[in-house]
Amino acid sequence: NDLGYNKIQKWISNTCQSTEAKEYALQFHDHTSNDEIYNKFNLTDEILSGINRKENFPIINLPIITPWINILNIPNSHLSPEQFMELNNLLILSNDLKLICNPNYYNIWSSFTKSLFINKKGQNNIVRTFDNKLAIKNSASNNLKKIRSDIKNLKSEIKNNLDKKFRSAKKNQWTFEDNIIWKDNRLMIPILSKFKKKINGIIHSYSSTGQTAFIEPMDIIKLNNDLANHHLKEKKEE
Repeated sequence: NDLGYNKIQKWISNTCQSTEAKEYALQFHDHTSNDEIYNKFNLTDEILSGINRKENFPIINLPIITPWINILNIPNSHLSPEQFMELNNLLILSNDLKLICNPNYYNIWSSFTKSLFINKKGQNNIVRTFDNKLAIKNSASNNLKKIRSDIKNLKSEIKNNLDKKFRSAKKNQWTFEDNIIWKDNRLMIPILSKFKKKINGIIHSYSSTGQTAFIEPMDIIKLNNDLANHHLKEKKEE
């Protein structure tokens, strides 16, 4: 305490990035054996020597993995995209530390890093599956790629079909709207109520004034149902 140990301890705790590390730093005590002090000094000396050699050390920001373990202990559970990316960063860090801690320079540290887990295949699978925004890529699986291709084609077919009907409605002055309407997760044609029988389809709703009917053409219904089923398949595949 005369050396300001408590102040140093608080400074270390405040400098730590994670809550766990901050708490761990406050558990340090100054009553250690000479051997322990000597070992800690040698560990620190290896790092300082590396800094003097101007070696590049990775920025270490370890994720908290306890939630992962709890999740994976539950049957049929899986990690979130964010947790997968944290796992990928942890694997990258493990690999970097192993490469840096050459026994010729880091004799003590290498005894710790040799037990670090390296999984290049796992890293590649994570990178292949998620993009930079943590969305699942089409390349995650062949089945997902096909499903998304089918979704794209169905959307195009639905839009082209509706555009054709909408242009016809505009030409015949059955509608004064400028665009097809998206309601209840489906594309519909806004038709003046007095012309609603001109379009063979299901009326899903009316405008607040009752002057406009929102109609889903019959030949679009099957396509919309197919699209909804494909979205379910996509979610299941993900």
